[in-house]
Amino acid sequence: METRLKHARASDEMADPAVRDALRHESTRLELAVVGGDNSPAARAVKLMYETGDYEGITLVPSDEHEAIELLAGMGKFYLFDELVAGAERLSESIHSIATRGLQEVVQNAEDQRASTVRFGYRKRRKGAGELLVAHDGKPVELRDVLRMSLPLISGSREDAEKIGQFGVGLKTLKQLGRELQVHCRPLPSFSIEDGRIKPVSAAQPISGFWNADARETLFVLSLKDKDFDLAFFKNWIARWDASSLLFLDHVSSVALIDLGRRKRTVRACCLQRSSERTVNLAIPRATDIREATITEPGSNRRWTRYVARFVTPQRLADKADHLGDTLDVRIALPNRAPDLAGAPRRGPSPAGLVEQLRAEPKAQRGLMQLTRWGSVQRGHGTLPPETLRSR
Repeated sequence: METRLKHARASDEMADPAVRDALRHESTRLELAVVGGDNSPAARAVKLMYETGDYEGITLVPSDEHEAIELLAGMGKFYLFDELVAGAERLSESIHSIATRGLQEVVQNAEDQRASTVRFGYRKRRKGAGELLVAHDGKPVELRDVLRMSLPLISGSREDAEKIGQFGVGLKTLKQLGRELQVHCRPLPSFSIEDGRIKPVSAAQPISGFWNADARETLFVLSLKDKDFDLAFFKNWIARWDASSLLFLDHVSSVALIDLGRRKRTVRACCLQRSSERTVNLAIPRATDIREATITEPGSNRRWTRYVARFVTPQRLADKADHLGDTLDVRIALPNRAPDLAGAPRRGPSPAGLVEQLRAEPKAQRGLMQLTRWGSVQRGHGTLPPETLRSR
């Protein structure tokens, strides 16, 4: 009886608005004590980012952003948090074992940020391995991006089906090349990421002809872990790139490697030009929209016609991959063929025929479902003709 009376009194007290408000305040105080910052705007923003992924409704000045990065750096001191991050880091590392995969991921990251140019730079240091620098002119990095960039398997583009990067591995694959990755994008305070841990670092100086800090371009600086990752290594990687490597991107039109020695020189650059897309009528069953664009490589006679056919996402794929949007694009790039000896243009496969073969190809269907970042369906998968295709 006495126990029931105690519970009854406790229930009456909980019903009191003043008691509820006091308990809510105490709960908030304890949560902020874990984060730190004594209920400052920065502390509330960091707490909200951990809860929702954003800090909408909280206005921060530059000094608040400095404090927020300091608080984010301090979260690594908690044992369970640190262990979870370390485990996820090991998992994300195992997803791609090829070192150069991280370079490709950087281009994809820049594409998702709507960059038009991506510049890779190699800088030799006096001792030890050198540095890889990457600059792009896409959407600037903001404080809300810091946590997502540092934590493995967390993706800021998961809810946007139009973006390539939806699986949260992205920049983490650069760990094959180096450990500490610095991020510079003014006016956001500079920071570094290593093993999922955030640390404030000094701001980088502008690099003429490579990184325009005043234009809010983003700069990544990766400390390479092996002397074998030298200029020749990156030169060998980019040698396999040309304009066709960028055919299925909508924003990035130039990728270059630059030697950042005393005399800055462009080792290799690949670029293309895209015309505006226009709607066309092609006999492709179940396509809700078909767009066409002409793509050219400056300085050469190489040209492609790119088609983007949009379909309603099949339910069988949506059930197996919940990150898919309501629609799915199939992209095809057909090289414009040179005339034959008689002067008549050579006839290649029609875009409608290619799309139908793509839809019917079992391996391509698995590629559509998996939606790997560069597409599983390229250059004649299985019985498809030897043309360049991609699903997204």
